[in-house]
Amino acid sequence: VLVDACTQIRAWSDSVEAGTGLRVAVNISGRHLQQGDLVADVRHALEVFRMRMWQDDIIQRTIASADRQVAHMTRLVDDLLDVSRVTRGLVQLEMEAVDLKEVIVGAIEQVRPLIDARKHSLRTRMTAAPLWVRGDQTRLTQVFANLLTNAAKYTNAGGHIRVVVGSE
Repeated sequence: VLVDACTQIRAWSDSVEAGTGLRVAVNISGRHLQQGDLVADVRHALEVFRMRMWQDDIIQRTIASADRQVAHMTRLVDDLLDVSRVTRGLVQLEMEAVDLKEVIVGAIEQVRPLIDARKHSLRTRMTAAPLWVRGDQTRLTQVFANLLTNAAKYTNAGGHIRVVVGSE
């Protein structure tokens, strides 16, 4: 399957230059949606395009957009898997000392494409010193990314989002 997928991805990247890439891409997508390998194939295709992107500004913008979409799809699938694990009691928290500022920065990076797409302004104010908490960094990042996603979705376009991180 991997050799077949790689061959098809190469054919796809070559066909884009010849103008037939859409038909090949649809064929690849249809086949691999059934196999569950679409995200991996799209990432590989992006890597192939990335090698050629210096040639064309449109390819650069397309790759950046596709990268964001793949990252978003991956997070959605991961979230669904997490929900499944939680409902079956299989979630294992990795409790450790975590700098909450790093968590917030990671969450902002995840949601930044949505914030930018909705033309929001985002202002942050954080303490200079680390803000240590005990928790699972991945889950905490998910929580804050969800909060920021909701803020971006439910704030009118062009609105203001403010994040303040500190201790009392």
